[in-house]
Amino acid sequence: MFVNLVHFCGCVLFVFGFLLNAHAQTSVSLALAADLFAESNWPACRLECRRQLQEYPASPDARLLKALAEQRMGLDSREVLRVLAEDLAVPPTVALTARYEWARAMWRAGDWRSAFNGFRQVFDKTEVTELSVRSGCSLALFLNQHPELAKEYPEVKPQVRTLRALYTWDIIDECRLAPDHTSDSWLGLPGQWGIAFYRSQIRPALGERCSLRPNCSEYARQAFQKHGVLGLALTADRFFREPSVVAAAEHPVDVNGKWYYADPLSDHDWWLGE
Repeated sequence: MFVNLVHFCGCVLFVFGFLLNAHAQTSVSLALAADLFAESNWPACRLECRRQLQEYPASPDARLLKALAEQRMGLDSREVLRVLAEDLAVPPTVALTARYEWARAMWRAGDWRSAFNGFRQVFDKTEVTELSVRSGCSLALFLNQHPELAKEYPEVKPQVRTLRALYTWDIIDECRLAPDHTSDSWLGLPGQWGIAFYRSQIRPALGERCSLRPNCSEYARQAFQKHGVLGLALTADRFFREPSVVAAAEHPVDVNGKWYYADPLSDHDWWLGE
């Protein structure tokens, strides 16, 4: 039996619901670790997981949560995730969650073949909606990036298309994970620094005013990160377009009961190439 205690954090949004075992091994330390993870306090989460593992060394939940906290701290936890995913004694939901995170780590490292196979295993085996949707969305992104995979595995495309209605723009942005060779350059860094200052010092006082998703500051961050100084032109274009996009009311997105309109960077930077 499982209970939903925490959500995994992505770069901007929560990634997916994560199920912890609700049996004798669930302790105060593990529950606290889950809360700390949800708050993005990775070092403290890691410490609480260590305390849990001192008492229950084989606890799969603590092993997984510790590996994910370390991963978000910049440490390489791929081997730990792989072992968890392949351990037959680990509950299926925990093992498949580990497999999903391992696949994302392999994708980030540039090993897209291993990542694709990992997402396929999760998509084929999971009974958890959050994992099914995100692994399916990741596979769909792979098929777009690597057309040869669609020919090599013709059965995958129809399978992932069955969940297409659930691939919201937020989930697509969540799952879109390029290898570690983005277009970060000194030309784009001033823009990213300015966005970070705005988010930490100005936006809290103004509140959320943007009607588009991703919001304007996140759109600008992506533009500067991907295209350097050209991000300035893309950001200016977004500001000029916002009223017309809202007026057109196309591609509505429901976020916690409030309606926004999807306007991803990929719809407007395609002409720049990769």
